[in-house]
Amino acid sequence: MLKIFSTQLQGLFRKITDQQEEALENSARLLAQALAGEGNIYIFATERMIGVAYSALYSQDAPESAALFPGKEKLSPSDRVLIISESDSNPEAVNVLEACQNQNVPVVSISPLTTPESPLEQSSDFHVNTFVQGGVVPDDAGNRAGHPEHLVSLFAVLSLFLTLHEMLLELE
Repeated sequence: MLKIFSTQLQGLFRKITDQQEEALENSARLLAQALAGEGNIYIFATERMIGVAYSALYSQDAPESAALFPGKEKLSPSDRVLIISESDSNPEAVNVLEACQNQNVPVVSISPLTTPESPLEQSSDFHVNTFVQGGVVPDDAGNRAGHPEHLVSLFAVLSLFLTLHEMLLELE
């Protein structure tokens, strides 16, 4: 089982690296605007993904001005918001996205794409697809275990931060 899980994770990481490179670069450029100006990068995560937000925020690669989402009323147009969700249609994430749009605050979202008219993909300034579609390890009964949404989302966030870091180094 562990060999299957490891292989499937590597496949998801490779998919993000190969198929989401442009989305990561565009997202990093958008976040860099906050760092170049007077803004902050705020991370909002749905309830199920809050651990990813904390892991990303306290990683050594997190931008200095990154912080947890302070609430809709404390945003300014110079801020940027990163939404992390286990679903592309999570009502909590969509609500934050709409509030940001109403205040002209740009948004990057990270989630799997599971619906044809994905609210997060359609309305975010940039979206990074994690490609997670449930468990990745089949068992003898036909069920799937090993749900990697946290690991893969953290990989996507850290890839975004590394891309941002690389861009900032080029500007120096």
